Amino acid sequence: MASRSKDPEAPQGGMSLSMRFTLFMTLALAVVMTVAGFILYASAAKVTSTVQERTLLDAVRLTGANQKIDAELRRLSNERDMLQSVDKRIAASYPPNTDFTALRTELKGMWDERAAKSGELERSITWRQIEGQDVLEYDLGQVKRFPIEVGPSKDRAYLLRYSKKVASGPKDPDFDLLAPATTVEAQRGLLGLIIGITLVVIAVGAMVSVLVGSQVSGPIEAIAEDVRQISTGDLTHTTRARGVKEVNVLARSIDRMTADLAEAEEARLELSVREREVALAAEVRESLAPNKAPKRDGFEFGALNISAPDLGGDFHDFIATPAGGIGLLVCDVSGRGMPGTLVGATARAYLRAELSRDGDLRQALFHVNREISRDVRAGMYVSAMYVLFEKGSHVARVACAGHKLPLVHFSAASGKVRLVHPEGIALGFDPGPIFESRLELAEVALEPGDRLTIFNSGPAALVNEAGAEFGEKQLYAQVQRHGARPSEEFLDRLRSVLEAYAGEVSPARDISILTSRRV
Repeated sequence: MASRSKDPEAPQGGMSLSMRFTLFMTLALAVVMTVAGFILYASAAKVTSTVQERTLLDAVRLTGANQKIDAELRRLSNERDMLQSVDKRIAASYPPNTDFTALRTELKGMWDERAAKSGELERSITWRQIEGQDVLEYDLGQVKRFPIEVGPSKDRAYLLRYSKKVASGPKDPDFDLLAPATTVEAQRGLLGLIIGITLVVIAVGAMVSVLVGSQVSGPIEAIAEDVRQISTGDLTHTTRARGVKEVNVLARSIDRMTADLAEAEEARLELSVREREVALAAEVRESLAPNKAPKRDGFEFGALNISAPDLGGDFHDFIATPAGGIGLLVCDVSGRGMPGTLVGATARAYLRAELSRDGDLRQALFHVNREISRDVRAGMYVSAMYVLFEKGSHVARVACAGHKLPLVHFSAASGKVRLVHPEGIALGFDPGPIFESRLELAEVALEPGDRLTIFNSGPAALVNEAGAEFGEKQLYAQVQRHGARPSEEFLDRLRSVLEAYAGEVSPARDISILTSRRV
């Protein structure tokens, strides 16, 4: 049986999936984070410079506008104070008269005009302090930071007020600086940059995952297609997928499984054929076995058969002739199994057809040999031992066609056995001339109590548990020891001896023993 099995655990080429994913992701993230770090550094520097510049510009703009309003308010306040002082001095120094009343009225109008303008300027102040917010102090309280809202849109900003503290003498005038809260914009800018870089990292990670995934999904899809092909019954198909180490191991495992399935299927088919062959051979062997031993006045006939597990073509038979003769036939077939069984069946058919006639025994065997040599393939043969008892005669005629074991003649008078083994070659070896020139016949006269026994090669080839053969000499000795018993008891004793010798060992081939005894 051919074997295509492979070892899926053998070293496979390629990098493992986990190592490949780790390497690709590490390289990709290293590149992305290097670029992101450079962009963050450049962007943070730019944002810092921009925020600083905008803060200074906005502080100058807001502070300048505030100082301009403060200066105008101080001027108007001074003028109001001056007009009020003039009015008071006129009222105190001069009695009321028409001329001074008009002057005072004009002064009051001038005062009211400046008061209105001051109120308008106060209303146009661009910032206001946010109540409830913490006021921070720096430099031991000389600098304070007030949270304020600037303009109608109420943008957040800070008022930085500098007040120099002195132990004695006049206090330096306060200096106010309005600074916009630009940190929010800076934070928004940096947040947007971080979000953008995060999205880029996610995108790169997704691309790496897709790349690695494609290196796995492609071979996996190919393996799935291979499995579908195998599932159709094509057990000669091998996987084509190649990729990462894990995929290679999976592919090799599937190839191993397919090879095992192919071997199992081949074994199943062989077993099925073997089972059918054994069943058919068993039927043929059963049909070859004679139904029962014949009966004749003055003689006992009997047969012993022990079947072997392995089928073969060996057989034995009792053949009756029209004139009342009875023949005992034992044959060995060279082949085993179904071929041997078929050859045995063919040989039995030819032998029964020819030997059941009342004709010349030699010519009958000549004809059988020609038919068998023509029908069986070269190297196959059938050996035969045939004993014919003609009606009314106590002389047995014996023919041997290459049979290994001779006929055993037990003499009741002497208690001894002698071997009768006429010359001859097996049926099927030669188409005619050699077989016919070598075939001889022998005759054996039987006295009362004498026994003739023939065997196939099975009894002598029987082995015990130590592997030793039973052998021909021990077989002949058993015939001598039990030959005087009735045929049925004689065969029972031989069966017991053979079974006891073999023990648990089954016979290698069928055992056939045929015997006849003159009573």
